[in-house]
Amino acid sequence: MPYERRDLWEEFKRFRDDALRVLSYPTGTKSRGSYLRPVDDRPRVDVMETDTEFVIVLEIPGTDPEKFDIRASDDSISVRVTDPPEEGKEQNLEYYHRERVTGPRERVIDLPAEIEPQDAKAYYENGLLTIRATKKNQGKRREYRVPIH
Repeated sequence: MPYERRDLWEEFKRFRDDALRVLSYPTGTKSRGSYLRPVDDRPRVDVMETDTEFVIVLEIPGTDPEKFDIRASDDSISVRVTDPPEEGKEQNLEYYHRERVTGPRERVIDLPAEIEPQDAKAYYENGLLTIRATKKNQGKRREYRVPIH
């Protein structure tokens, strides 16, 4: 039996492409290369805090602010986007590769402390949704000097 020389790296890449192509079909996209889409279609988020408030920043580019449904509870912020999914059939075009997320999506951010939900405020600029939520006055520990009389 003659020895057949094969490039193992090329074999591996072919196997990877085939496996990822099969795994991408349930998403409803026929695109080759759809495996490069982000695994998580929720908006990316940063949560920061000061002594008095939480600042939450979400990446949601290209969305009309009227499509946001933002809800605050005592210990979490929920952001729902009700954009319709982008069809991609403009001028008979079909996706070859797609990474941008469109369509309805939601993100719930659990906070490490309680907030005043009625005081939460949101701003949308340059594709970033910023939410500011005031921390609930937790009866911060105060220390006083007690004079001796």
